[in-house]
Order: sequence, then C-alpha cells, then structure tokens
Amino acid sequence: MNQENSFSVSRFKNRNGAFSFRVEGRLHGVCIRRNFKTQEEAAAEKAAPELKAMQSGSGLQVRVSG
Repeated sequence: MNQENSFSVSRFKNRNGAFSFRVEGRLHGVCIRRNFKTQEEAAAEKAAPELKAMQSGSGLQVRVSG
C-alpha cells in the first residue's frame, strides 16, 4: 500500500470533553475521516479502506457468479 492510500487511528478529545477515536486517510485522492467511540470500532473501520486499497493495487476484482 502506498502513502496515498494510508490510514491512521488517533485519539482525540471532543468538544464535550469525552475521548474518541478518529480514522483518517486518503483513498484514491478522496479524504476519509470518521469518528468512533471505541478504539475497536475505529480499528475495524480502518481495515475496510485498507482492504480496498490493496485490492485495487493488485488488480483484483470482486466477481459474483450466480
């Protein structure tokens, strides 16, 4: 995965004083930034765009047969 398609999880303090976790990065030039209450939720969300980036980089495509 190249630098353009990298994502990170960081902890930050909301305006109300509670701590939350943010997933941020870029996927094909599009900025992605989402907030979550728990680190586990953020880590799960971080995996989704990383998988998309790896699939697009390898040239693999999803195919549904039926």
